[in-house]
Amino acid sequence: METSKYPRNDLKITLKVFLTSSDFSQVKDCLDATKHELCVDSIEQLIVSFGDFEAEVEGNEVIETRKWVDNVLSVWEKLEPLVDKGEISTVGVADFDLVQLRTLYDGAKLKPRIDHFNIAGCCTVPKDLQEYARANDIQLLTHNDPNPFITADSLKDICNNEKYPLCDNKFKPTWSSRYTVWVRGRSIIAGKGYMVQFERK
Repeated sequence: METSKYPRNDLKITLKVFLTSSDFSQVKDCLDATKHELCVDSIEQLIVSFGDFEAEVEGNEVIETRKWVDNVLSVWEKLEPLVDKGEISTVGVADFDLVQLRTLYDGAKLKPRIDHFNIAGCCTVPKDLQEYARANDIQLLTHNDPNPFITADSLKDICNNEKYPLCDNKFKPTWSSRYTVWVRGRSIIAGKGYMVQFERK
C-alpha cells in the first residue's frame, strides 16, 4: 500500500495478528511483513490473538490454566524489546476475559493496554471486565472477527474447489493478520489489508 499520500505523523497503523501457536516468530514475521508492505519502520498498535492453543492436559483446569498462562507470557515478554526500540507503540490482546486479562496484567512487566473483545455472542462487554479495564487504563474495543481467522480445514476446502486449480492443500496457515491505516483526527481509513503465512506440511 502507498502510505506517502499522507505525512507519517498523520497516520495510525493498527495490526492484529492471529497466532496458531506460542511461537514468537509468528509475531515477528507478521510485524516485519506489515512494515515492509506499508513501507514504514513502526506501527502504533499491535493486537495479539492467541487463539485456542492451550495445554495438552485435559481434565485438570489448574494445570491447563497454568500452561495457557506460560504460553501467553512466553510470547508477551518478547514484545517488550520491540516496544523499547519503538517498533510498536501500544500492545493489546484479543478476547481475554477478566481472569485472563488480570493474570496477564499482573504477571507481565509490559502491560496490555487494549482488549479487543468479541461481542458476537452478546450485546455488551461484561460489566466486571469494563470496571477492571477502566481501573487499569486498558482500552476495550469490540469486534466480530471469526476465531480462528483461518484454519487448515478451511484452506483444504478452498483447495478442493475446482475453481482454484492453483491452490495446494499441502500447505497450512501459520499466522494470519489484518492491518488498518487510519488518518488521525479524521476517521478516514487510508488503507487496510490482510496477510496469511503458510508452511508446507
